[in-house]
Amino acid sequence: MPRSPPLLLGTFVVLALALCPIDWRRVTSPLPLAPLLNHPVAALTRQSLHRLQAPFRAAVAAWFHAHPLSTTTPTDPDHPTLTPDSTLRTNNMVSPAGFQVTKRLSKARGHANHGWLDTYHTFSFADYYDPKYAEFGALRVLNEDRVQPQRGFGTHPHRMYEIFSYVVSGELEHKDNLQNVELIRRGDVQFTTAGTGVAHSEKNEHPDQWVHFLQVWVKPDNGYLNPGYVTRHFKDADKANRLLPFVSPYQDVQNAPTGEQSATVLPSTIGVHTDLYAYASILEPGQTVTHKVRPALKRVLSGKGASESSTATRRRAYLHVIDTHGAVTVTGSNDAQVAETKLAPGDGAFITELGSHDEIVLTNPTSDKAEFILFDLA
Repeated sequence: MPRSPPLLLGTFVVLALALCPIDWRRVTSPLPLAPLLNHPVAALTRQSLHRLQAPFRAAVAAWFHAHPLSTTTPTDPDHPTLTPDSTLRTNNMVSPAGFQVTKRLSKARGHANHGWLDTYHTFSFADYYDPKYAEFGALRVLNEDRVQPQRGFGTHPHRMYEIFSYVVSGELEHKDNLQNVELIRRGDVQFTTAGTGVAHSEKNEHPDQWVHFLQVWVKPDNGYLNPGYVTRHFKDADKANRLLPFVSPYQDVQNAPTGEQSATVLPSTIGVHTDLYAYASILEPGQTVTHKVRPALKRVLSGKGASESSTATRRRAYLHVIDTHGAVTVTGSNDAQVAETKLAPGDGAFITELGSHDEIVLTNPTSDKAEFILFDLA
């Protein structure tokens, strides 16, 4: 039976009272209703609603953490979901003979500082929404978080996505309903296949050190996978002045069981159920690394939970400079005439129109080390 308008209005009023820290006696005291509002029953109701404010807001925050805002914007497999506008056209660096680089400034990311959590969102997430930044291929969430000691995200559910945390500094405690309990530190990558459903918590249990980490959500080709959990450690020495692959597709990209027993396209990497590669690098001053674009992965997308089939002949990449120090310039090899783009800490770049023979050239022009993550995806 449909809810009546009075019931809906009453529900809205109760939620407004619970969420808004307003002294309603002061607001309405000039009105004839003031004596009624000062009645003991009304005072007791106000006290109860006040006690509900904090847990209600915490529940809302946890829900948004587990359910980022989505969009119905259609996805073109050959192009990013960025809607061209004057700002993007101004920041694009492209030539007819090369690929396209669209700079994403750190300060332009979504940002929220909750005191215990200082977080930046590359894509729409929680109360940050921009239809130009809904997703990028299979890349759905890229958050850069700093969490206060003795605080964190309580137990909350996930499904359909594959999620990994890349720890920059500090330590993060992971617990989930698969009975995994682990403390991850600098160099660790913790990877969860949420699949049909998983619940976990992430907390900084250190007494006095903040934790700084990236959290990335990837949309797999098949969302209806069995939940799984993998953690790997990648040494800084292996990232020095090179691109170290740490995530690559499973060879059976749609149906491979999550875990070390399933073969990946690149050895010694964590497997993901879509055509996506992730690389980490720590560039010393003046050093350069070159990434040769990966060939498209042959896969058949069909059946329950499978993403739409892609026949893209062009690939894309996303570069994120971790918000610490240094900088990275992006350009093409000599035969790809791409204007140089410089990225400061926290900046990113959407790289599109990549051909199978293109090379992305990355250089650190500063006197400090620069750490970054590069995604190569369909």
